[in-house]
Amino acid sequence: MFTFAVALALHGNGFVAAFVCGVAFRIALAAKGDPDRHEPPTQFSFAQDIAELVNLILWLVFGIAGVIVVVGHFNWWSALFLAAFVVTIGRIVPVLISLVGTETDRRDRVFMAVMGPRGLASIVFGLIAYNALPSADGEAVLAATCIIVLSSLLLHGLGAPLIIRRLYGSTGTDAERRTAERPE
Repeated sequence: MFTFAVALALHGNGFVAAFVCGVAFRIALAAKGDPDRHEPPTQFSFAQDIAELVNLILWLVFGIAGVIVVVGHFNWWSALFLAAFVVTIGRIVPVLISLVGTETDRRDRVFMAVMGPRGLASIVFGLIAYNALPSADGEAVLAATCIIVLSSLLLHGLGAPLIIRRLYGSTGTDAERRTAERPE
């Protein structure tokens, strides 16, 4: 929040500043934490609690936006078409292109492209657009954002086990696989 406020005071983009701060925070957690426990050190616990609270508030705002979309009266077809495009081709192709030239194998590339970016950033940018655009345009963007995020949650939530099984041949967790591979 401090980073966001400072960036705005300096006429910068608060969301980009907060994102960079979040990346730095995650790097600091990885450097200071116990790699075996996957938990942050105690001095970061308050900051992590605040981050989780802000995340929950953002999902609450998304729920409220969803209610606004449901009671709004406008043409849904363009939002549905945009959502179908974004969740499929519009998300998969850019991720695949971004992985060209990397040493990532084909299965992992397909997995990252299909299960790739979704959710939080879309909500933030959709809400920014809703507030900045004229009423009718803002509602159309809000509708498209809500449909995209909801369809992404449904498709990824329901489709993840199938995609993992098709690409990797198993749906078990790493712990289950290690336990199964241990000689007795």
